[in-house]
Amino acid sequence: MISSSSLLSFFFNLVLATPGYVGADLVALIREAGVIAIKEFLSSSSDQRMKKNEEEEKEKEEEEDKEEEMKDQDFSNLEITMDHLLQSLKKVQPSAKREGFTTVPNVSWEDVGALESVREELCSSILDPISRPEAFEILNIPMSGGVLLYGPPGCGKTLVAKAVANESGANFISVKGFGCIFFHFR
Repeated sequence: MISSSSLLSFFFNLVLATPGYVGADLVALIREAGVIAIKEFLSSSSDQRMKKNEEEEKEKEEEEDKEEEMKDQDFSNLEITMDHLLQSLKKVQPSAKREGFTTVPNVSWEDVGALESVREELCSSILDPISRPEAFEILNIPMSGGVLLYGPPGCGKTLVAKAVANESGANFISVKGFGCIFFHFR
């Protein structure tokens, strides 16, 4: 029996490893982890049988054996571990990334230039709560709801936003203001 604290820890680690995943992505992730776990389980049980019968005919019976093996196997000891989920993370992408909506930009503060005061303010309002949420919780400081960057075209708003997203490791979704207004008034 798994204790509730270890189960909670397992799900907390899963949440941290899957930013941007929606329900369907998590289902695909768990399905892929299950496939990995089954392959690992079957290969370990077939390795044990191969040691016993090393010199038997392998090639002809191998395909038939796999089908029979699936029927004859006792899967009661099969379990999906965090390692299986981490392996499946390499194969399953969140749908937002698949559709090209989000990316972690490669823009850094060195690309932005001499905006030290803006950088300090954005770090204290966005990056610090992301990197040290426990400190904000202990001090009972509410996290900011976000930051609105405004200004004329070409003044570097998107560049600054990309630098903040890169430093925090967050996904970046570029949205044009006119597109938002048009979307709400359709």
